[in-house]
Amino acid sequence: GVDALEKVALHAPDVVMLDVTMPRMDGFQVCEALRNEPTTAHLPVVFVTTHMDEKSIERGASFGNTHYLIKPIAFRDLLGVLNNLVIQQQTAHSLCAASVN
Repeated sequence: GVDALEKVALHAPDVVMLDVTMPRMDGFQVCEALRNEPTTAHLPVVFVTTHMDEKSIERGASFGNTHYLIKPIAFRDLLGVLNNLVIQQQTAHSLCAASVN
């Protein structure tokens, strides 16, 4: 978990994929830390995990701008989530550009 935060700070990704179960800091804690930083608060997070209980899914959703995939995941499911993220990002950029003009 701590490694994930370091890598996000170093590489500034467009999306973060996390497992809920990670050493020293679980995926929920990493997501919370990302949301508490202005530079990463907007980042979409995709949880890829075996935790399929309702409480875990609700907790993941509570952070906002998150997606939750249950392992084992089908490639088409992951591709679908990433495709939706690209569409959302393009829409946000278009709306932002339109409001500036």
